[in-house]
Amino acid sequence: MLQTRKNRSSFQVGRREHGFTLVELMIAVAVLAVLLAIAVPSFTGQVRAGRAMMASEGLARTVANARAIASQTGRRTTLSINGPVTDCGDAAAWAITQGATVLGCLTKADFGSKYEGASFSGDAGKTIVFLPNGVANNAEALSYTFKSGDITRTVTINVGGTVKVI
Repeated sequence: MLQTRKNRSSFQVGRREHGFTLVELMIAVAVLAVLLAIAVPSFTGQVRAGRAMMASEGLARTVANARAIASQTGRRTTLSINGPVTDCGDAAAWAITQGATVLGCLTKADFGSKYEGASFSGDAGKTIVFLPNGVANNAEALSYTFKSGDITRTVTINVGGTVKVI
């Protein structure tokens, strides 16, 4: 019986409260800060690359959309890029029109908010006319560069309206 009491009292002395000490919490916060310091620059680069990629693919989808509209409606369809179309309420980054009707557009202001931090440059004021069969009648290839930070993507619209994104 004496031995049982000794075990009980040693059990109670060695018992500790549940939770974390201040030192343990400080170590955990320090480790988290180091991990964030490593991850944030990589994450920022990924975001920039994503914005340039999304903007360039947005133009590629717009070219494909203009081609599809021309072939589906059987009407000449014009794609204006970085051009004079102002029926969108603001200068257009790109717009799809049939005659005087604007079918869709992305204003430069909308481009800035949709692809924040990205910019594009290239053949300003160019238009591509898609014939009713969906083939473009542009005589030369057009090239547009999308940039976000140090990330650059290039969209080339070849003769005939095919698109290449690099």
